[in-house]
Amino acid sequence: MLINVYAPTEDTEETKEPFYDNLQYLLDRTPRSDTKIILGDVNAQLGSERLYNEVTGQHTLHEETNRNGELLCEFAYANSMVVMSTHFQHKRIHKITWLSPDQTWPVKLIIQ
Repeated sequence: MLINVYAPTEDTEETKEPFYDNLQYLLDRTPRSDTKIILGDVNAQLGSERLYNEVTGQHTLHEETNRNGELLCEFAYANSMVVMSTHFQHKRIHKITWLSPDQTWPVKLIIQ
């Protein structure tokens, strides 16, 4: 089963928990025998903290994980999933999907 998502942004705190609750509800109703792939924009920045090593790889763009990244890692861990985009080395230009007008804030594409 392919699930395409667009998660709330970092500044919309009140919608983050319901988003992951709804995603969990969908996964819980998917047959166990189905292969589940979640892809899309989860608006997360994943850092290199050891805390998330079980679900992330070594090839992250950021030093610190933001709140959306924490929620993503917690969700992935609870569902025995991994964030695949961080398991493969890419050129920096291929890790950034958006750059702010002042060129200081890249957002990393996360594809599970």
